[in-house]
Amino acid sequence: MNKLFSTSLFFITFILLVACSNEKIERIEKIDFYKTESFSETEKSPLIEITDTQIINNLRKAFNSAKKQPGIVDMISPEYKVNIGGKSYFLWISEKSGTIMNVEDTHTIYSLSNESIKSINELMTSKFDK
Repeated sequence: MNKLFSTSLFFITFILLVACSNEKIERIEKIDFYKTESFSETEKSPLIEITDTQIINNLRKAFNSAKKQPGIVDMISPEYKVNIGGKSYFLWISEKSGTIMNVEDTHTIYSLSNESIKSINELMTSKFDK
């Protein structure tokens, strides 16, 4: 009976850990950035389309390493919508800050690291300066 209890407790704990963990973005072939007017209005054509593997990996790492912020949020309209790995995120980016929000969970935001902010800003600058 004690072994059955221990095994059951292990599986319940494992299931809870898997269910509560952040969904990570894994395999990606393309990332699209769209300009937005509001949460519900997005331009039809991508502003930037990324297919370069190195850039995709850097962006995947940036989004996967973003830190969840506590509380329920009330954000201004996003600047961009990003389709990455079958998921869509809203993106707010400036020189000093970067925030993402999964379009399916608009009550939670994730802060990008300073390194990620710099990387995304460099990407945006390089794409617009061509």
